[in-house]
Amino acid sequence: SKYESIDVEMPLGIDVEIFDNAFKTISDFFKLSGTSYVGLQLHHFNYNQIEEYFNIKKVVKFTTKEEITQNMPELLHCTLKSDESFELLVVKGVLVHQITMDPAARSMPTRILHRLGVNRFLVISSIFAANNDMKVGDIFLPTDHMNMSVLNSNTGKNIDEWGLRFYDVSKWYPKETKDKYAEIAEKHDAKVWSSNLLFVSNTKPFAGLAEKNFWEGMGEINGNITEAVAFQGHSELMTMRHMDVDNVFKSLFVGVIFENWVKDTEGFEADKIDIDAYNKGLTKAMDSLVEFIKLEDFS
Repeated sequence: SKYESIDVEMPLGIDVEIFDNAFKTISDFFKLSGTSYVGLQLHHFNYNQIEEYFNIKKVVKFTTKEEITQNMPELLHCTLKSDESFELLVVKGVLVHQITMDPAARSMPTRILHRLGVNRFLVISSIFAANNDMKVGDIFLPTDHMNMSVLNSNTGKNIDEWGLRFYDVSKWYPKETKDKYAEIAEKHDAKVWSSNLLFVSNTKPFAGLAEKNFWEGMGEINGNITEAVAFQGHSELMTMRHMDVDNVFKSLFVGVIFENWVKDTEGFEADKIDIDAYNKGLTKAMDSLVEFIKLEDFS
């Protein structure tokens, strides 16, 4: 590898000792000098894509002794390519839930981010549109979400040192943050949509008739209908909010539409995916994200 890297065992449940050991190892490795950082969760990104925007300094490769049939996430210490004075901590990849896994496992990289000093957190992920006017490559910013998935990173006994059992969830998608990002994205010629988002279990690769009937039946919530589906992102946001005891955390969820579903007699039939359109949308989303990170009231 061309990056300095270490392997660290990742706790796959509520194991404070393993978590503390992992945090100390990572903290000693990164040798961070600051106290406040921007964190970024990238789903399904490869190194080539990341290096278009960030200089990768060090890499933590998470390992496990458990039988996990998937690639483990990695934690990267980066700077912006356009301005090296901006440091970021980036989680590359995500654990997909499987039946043998403690639901709290997916939250561990995010918890380590927070302990390292991340108090501004950005998630960028592929999402799926339920509005026929939405196109592949468009950007979607949630106003609120409903969780139909099996995933809750706070399942089980609460660890008081990690966060509150009952915490403020009113600021997951702050309007002022979304509006600032939308303004930047539109300058990059992106089409931006905003309404409610439905999170479903990523143990299935598509949204089907049950999900469709559910979101259509829900109608409006807080004045918005549900027009998009996602498999990932809520666990990370939930974890950051859980640990935000001082209520100072800032967040932004950016979805790039990967596919649209077309209604037929059986439910949804997947369109042929336009990879070129998706990649162009992803570029606009990332260009906008880099510009957004530099905003004084966010950085």
